[in-house]
Amino acid sequence: MANDLRQFLDPVPFAREAGRTLGQRQMRDRIRDVFATFATRHPDPIVSDELWTFVNHIERMDID
Repeated sequence: MANDLRQFLDPVPFAREAGRTLGQRQMRDRIRDVFATFATRHPDPIVSDELWTFVNHIERMDID
């Protein structure tokens, strides 16, 4: 309840934090997509496997 009251009285910090989190999530997803595209298109299977390792690591990353 107190959190809702603070958000109602001053929504800027909460909106700023939500925007920051959304931006981080979007950037993480964009980087993941780029690595996945490279992994899919790379002709060398060893390099492709390494890129998929990066993709899996990026997917497991937590957003603060």
